[in-house]
Amino acid sequence: MRRTLIVIAAATAALSCARTQATKTAEPPKWSAALLSELAVTGDPRQSSDEERVALEAAAVAVVRAGPAMVPAILRDIESNRDNERRSVLVRLLLMIVEAIPAESDDAADTGQMIERAGERMLSSPDSSDRYAGAVLTALPAKSGLVAAALGLLEDTVASNRAFADGVLREVAGVDLGYDPDAPEEARKAAVKRWQEWWAKNKDRAFYYMRTSNPVVTALDAEATAVARAAGPYDLQVTDGSGAPAAGAVVAYSYFFTTFDGKGEKRGERTTTDENGRVLLAGELEAPGMRFVGAQIVVSKAGYKQQAVSIAPHVLTPNRFSISVALESEGE
Repeated sequence: MRRTLIVIAAATAALSCARTQATKTAEPPKWSAALLSELAVTGDPRQSSDEERVALEAAAVAVVRAGPAMVPAILRDIESNRDNERRSVLVRLLLMIVEAIPAESDDAADTGQMIERAGERMLSSPDSSDRYAGAVLTALPAKSGLVAAALGLLEDTVASNRAFADGVLREVAGVDLGYDPDAPEEARKAAVKRWQEWWAKNKDRAFYYMRTSNPVVTALDAEATAVARAAGPYDLQVTDGSGAPAAGAVVAYSYFFTTFDGKGEKRGERTTTDENGRVLLAGELEAPGMRFVGAQIVVSKAGYKQQAVSIAPHVLTPNRFSISVALESEGE
């Protein structure tokens, strides 16, 4: 069965790895390793509890904000950690850091070289999942090495890697040269030769090294965009000082969106909690062409101090979870 780029999101979960033996990644600063230790990935983050997701998102945002200084530690973690879901998360965070670096800066060049070297090491690993991970890494620098990596994987000993490579090449080239990852070796060799001939004619074209022609980055960016553009619903539970449900509490909330050039938009409502002290804050909200940048919730009830809650945007999982607010009596 053929494996196409449509399954990239699931495929990144197959990035189990063993430490490869070639040149080591640049020594990361100690604080970066400590920061990564806060990144607790327990299974598929999308299926984790709200508490686990919120903690993971806080750590993920801290990693991305730390910028290029995190790259050596992330690469070391990717090469040495065998947890599939953690690997997937690290690849996504690494891409976010790369895309935030100015294209012509020294950081961009240095980061690209570090990622390329890590990808090359993993492509030469005897472990098949390392080789897959190495190919994914080659896609992340500003000048992608994905096509060359995919050409090499066409001759991989594992069919899933060969199918991934074939999917990459067909999407990048826009043609199907008749390669079947499950065909007998001799038939595959003939198709590999056709792909090699195609690359010999096209490898000097800048288009094939750009992000716009990179299906791995396109798939990962699509995931990130889906997370960034939508907010809610948030399930709010309000209690009084004794822990009893606070029915009839007034809840005012606002969702904030912005474009990349700074144009902002606010969407909000006022509502009240039900007899169980609960309220669902709207449905899923989107602002076309914008990304969600946070929310503000204010809870009021006669005889109690007003409580405000600020919500930061997620980068890995949907912006929705349960929120608990405990009101304090005005006399306390």
